[in-house]
Amino acid sequence: MQTCTLAVDIGASSGRHIAGTVQNGKITLQEVYRFENGVHRENGHLCWDIDTLAKEVVNGLKAAHDAGFAPATIGIDTWAVDFVLLDADNKRIGDAVAYRDERTEGIREALEKEYGLTFADHYARTGIQYQPFNTVYQLMALKKEHPEQLAAAKTFLMVPDYLNYLLCGVPANEYTNASTTALVGADSRDWDDALIEKLAKSRPNATIFLIGRTLPGVDLTNLKQYPNIVFHGLVPQPELPAYLAQMDVCLNVFRAGALSKDVSPLKFYEYLATGKPIVSTREPLQVEDFKDVVYIARNPEMFLPLCDAAAKENRPAWTEKRLAYGAQCSWTERVHQMEEVLYKKGVLHESAEE
Repeated sequence: MQTCTLAVDIGASSGRHIAGTVQNGKITLQEVYRFENGVHRENGHLCWDIDTLAKEVVNGLKAAHDAGFAPATIGIDTWAVDFVLLDADNKRIGDAVAYRDERTEGIREALEKEYGLTFADHYARTGIQYQPFNTVYQLMALKKEHPEQLAAAKTFLMVPDYLNYLLCGVPANEYTNASTTALVGADSRDWDDALIEKLAKSRPNATIFLIGRTLPGVDLTNLKQYPNIVFHGLVPQPELPAYLAQMDVCLNVFRAGALSKDVSPLKFYEYLATGKPIVSTREPLQVEDFKDVVYIARNPEMFLPLCDAAAKENRPAWTEKRLAYGAQCSWTERVHQMEEVLYKKGVLHESAEE
């Protein structure tokens, strides 16, 4: 089998799987599978047959294998702006309506009239030119026709990201495609909460415990307005296990910067010792040593979906491995590791066992 990079390129009328390899210093591309695509009318709207697309993606993977390729990585690309919604059980809600559908007619005007969001202000925030099929207008149209679908939705995924989710089980939106929604702030490079709140009223579904003292100069006023964020302050270490026992997911969150790359937070190893699911930012860099059992959000778009996935985790093997990692990181084990290094360097001369 030849290792390759497999690209799944899906357009409005057809899709194809292309295996890419490097041979004699040159990139070689080989089409291994092709299939048809198109829209059909469903429940009064033009829709994509998303289930068939998912099956064709898998069919193409089999075709690549039959052609002698073993993909080291897979990427799925489709058109922009279209999406699907998932409920709390990660089941799809409604249809995958196509951008060619007419449901967004008059929606831009409704946004301005009902929410006071002029296009000039919208463009200033997101930098996305006006197209009647932009995701923001599709969501507004859905809110008008089926508000119950938005109320039941827990996860929003663009079409290629939904297909990725079906393959790997991790719901996450890729940044460049998400930017086409007109819902991502051009400056923040993150979902623009102010815009999303204009489209649908969010409801808090989790309690967030923040434990520890607030350092001088750190302003948490903005967080204190949310009733589902609980500030516990400094907690004596012997009492920490009781707090950890109440948690479903442990969060290891750092803002990227020079400091965050090099810190080694004690709480992360305490989390491991509980065996509970852990969601972490990509920094501090030490979390990469545990990437097989830790949910690492490598960009802001991944954080909330990974929290959802962690909360539903049912992987006893991961729990056991986290516990084992936690044991390896105990103070006793760390001292033993340091002693072994010192013995090998000749600083200490007695045996490690002694």
